[in-house]
Amino acid sequence: MESELNGWALEFEDTLYSLLKAYMEGKVKGIKVTQDEESSGSAVFPTLLVRQIGALESARTNEAKTINAIRPTFQVTITNKGERSKIKNIAEYAVSFFKLQSFEVSNPITTISDKVRTITFRATRVIGNTEHLDQL
Repeated sequence: MESELNGWALEFEDTLYSLLKAYMEGKVKGIKVTQDEESSGSAVFPTLLVRQIGALESARTNEAKTINAIRPTFQVTITNKGERSKIKNIAEYAVSFFKLQSFEVSNPITTISDKVRTITFRATRVIGNTEHLDQL
């Protein structure tokens, strides 16, 4: 019973991933959206990697038996070969997804190495156990 009350917090990363994957695949033809930092085989471009890098408990009650809210932080890394404008376009869709879900977006970093461009940013927000993310 108690684990059912707190399971939503542990499953939140997968919930967000599923929504982000569906959203991005509808916006960017051929994009690979993944939670896995490593994969076998050849690299696929463009790729969007999303990882939850933290989730602080929020809104704790005196009883502290359930997780009422969390503040997860996600790191998103987009990689692509080609023009800078293409990766910026992909990043704009990803940022739009997080903004539509009421996340704060921060720390954008752009790099290039061997003609592979990368944009990384973080997104965070407080979400309560009775809230639902929008199905976009």
